[in-house]
Amino acid sequence: MSGPPAPERRPRQSLHPVLGAATALVMATTGTVIVPPSTSAAQFSPRGVAVSSQYRSGLDTMTYGRTQLSTASRDSDRVSDELRAQTLARRERVEQKRAKRERAEQKRVERERAEQKRVEQRRAERKRTARLSANRWVLPLANYSLSARFGEVSWLWSSYHTGLDFVAGYGTAIRSVASGTVTEASYDGSYGYKTVVTLENGTELWYCHQTSLAVGVGTAVGPGEVIGYVGTTGNVTGAHLHLEVRPGGGDPVDPFTALTQHGLKP
Repeated sequence: MSGPPAPERRPRQSLHPVLGAATALVMATTGTVIVPPSTSAAQFSPRGVAVSSQYRSGLDTMTYGRTQLSTASRDSDRVSDELRAQTLARRERVEQKRAKRERAEQKRVERERAEQKRVEQRRAERKRTARLSANRWVLPLANYSLSARFGEVSWLWSSYHTGLDFVAGYGTAIRSVASGTVTEASYDGSYGYKTVVTLENGTELWYCHQTSLAVGVGTAVGPGEVIGYVGTTGNVTGAHLHLEVRPGGGDPVDPFTALTQHGLKP
């Protein structure tokens, strides 16, 4: 006795045209058609190929989009790099200009300091020259010969000769030996017409036997200025200048030594 008929075995249905989600994703990613092991190529549905093509087309679109985004990103990076480089270049130019201005300003300050130093040096030199000029001594006559010296004794003088005699032509200009102020200008007995010039240190210079006076009391005179003229007034034997040097207005000293000490050769 035979039993009920065995159920009819049907062939295992292919995954296509309805593919699992994982299989479809692999197809879309790789662009290939996956045929399950139990399915032959002849059994593969053309519809599955169409679905795969659609996925592949979408993938191409996505790939193109990613390529465009990547290109845009690279372009953006390049633009950023260019802007950064331009900014750095501008900063460098600004820094160079600032450094150039600072160098120019430093040079200007150095020039001004050097010029100021030169001005001060010239001013100091003028002051020094003025002091030397004011303190220098000159000979009282341009052309002369010496006769009676300091300290000589003769019947011509009451005790001894108190000065140095410069013989010169009548009316020859007498010049101040040094800078000072005229403190006396008048006739003084045996000295005749006499001019006294008092120096800054109190030393008195006497110019005696003048024929006429050229300056008055209170006049400031410098070395070489004319103060009178050679004459024969007072106790004389001929036209000459009698010069006396009296430190502090006291007793006379040798005029020849005083002149020599100031660099002169009478």
